[in-house]
Amino acid sequence: MKNFFNLPNPIFRPDSFNDKERNISKFWLDKNENGHNDLNLFFKKNFLNNIPPRYIFSYPSLADTYLKISNYLKLQKNQILLTNGSDGGIKIIFESLVKKNDKVLIMSPTFEMYQVYCKLYQSKFKKINYFLNKDKFNVDLNKILKTLKDFKPKLFCFAYPDSPTGFSFKKKDVENILNFCNKNKIFVLIDEAYYFFSKQTFVKKIKQFDNLAIVRSSGKAFALAGLRAGFIISNKKNINYFKSYRQMYEINGIAAYMLNKIYTPNGIKKIKESVRDLELGKNFFLKELSKNPNIEFIDSDANFIHLKILKKKDILLKKLDKICVFKKKQNHPILRDYIRLTLTTKKNFSKILKVINTK
Repeated sequence: MKNFFNLPNPIFRPDSFNDKERNISKFWLDKNENGHNDLNLFFKKNFLNNIPPRYIFSYPSLADTYLKISNYLKLQKNQILLTNGSDGGIKIIFESLVKKNDKVLIMSPTFEMYQVYCKLYQSKFKKINYFLNKDKFNVDLNKILKTLKDFKPKLFCFAYPDSPTGFSFKKKDVENILNFCNKNKIFVLIDEAYYFFSKQTFVKKIKQFDNLAIVRSSGKAFALAGLRAGFIISNKKNINYFKSYRQMYEINGIAAYMLNKIYTPNGIKKIKESVRDLELGKNFFLKELSKNPNIEFIDSDANFIHLKILKKKDILLKKLDKICVFKKKQNHPILRDYIRLTLTTKKNFSKILKVINTK
């Protein structure tokens, strides 16, 4: 086939038509979704069974969605831009800020779309590596600051907490990074997709730093991954510029309907309750795992944990595979020996422990 338009070589992306539906009889613990059953039943009973037809047959009307989210965050509506998931927010920031040969600094390992967008927009990018020290991830802040000084990127991206490590910077380290980048005219993107599992947020910093944007997701704590809804938070001037790159309608009507219902006192209460329940499940699970000499684990500030099986790994993985879908392989060298489980309830973790502890 002739390349009439001299298109560059494509960036590898897996084909969606090759996706396989997960087994509904298993726990889905592979993609860091909030599958809390009580929360999903609450959605179904109170919201999903009563969706007005206008949210389906008409084009989205998003004024109420902006109002609900801005009121919850105590921001103005023009400090928010709805996006197609937090991923859509990241893409808009890259598309609007990064031109060919611009420099971008990212972390490693991190959400894979950062590297995809670095390549797509033909940037020159560098990675700062996390390292594992005594079953905890860490990073060299001095190395980050030195790289920022020497490399002089236009954009620095990091997630708080990051995935797949689950690592979070110390609050004072983030403040040091923001101050340094502000003085050196480096734009900072903080990805808060796992907020609520991580209680720390830097939303208030947008009033202090003109070079800051934050992206949020409804796919983690909010249990709405299938709706692909998120948003960017930044100052009015930045948001007004980012709007130039949005689609005709930022999100679909059903996503808007669900966000309108969730960003209410009762909706947020239910989200927080599900997060607390999942964290109780994690604490129970890790306490029990610490008694098993065949398992090492890495906790995280996000909604997943990493397990390292020391003996008879293949046998145990086959047993686990019968009751849950989980991340069996992680490609980055720092995580190659670990499997990953999304948080679930104490009841579900008890069933997983029964399999793990069976001799």
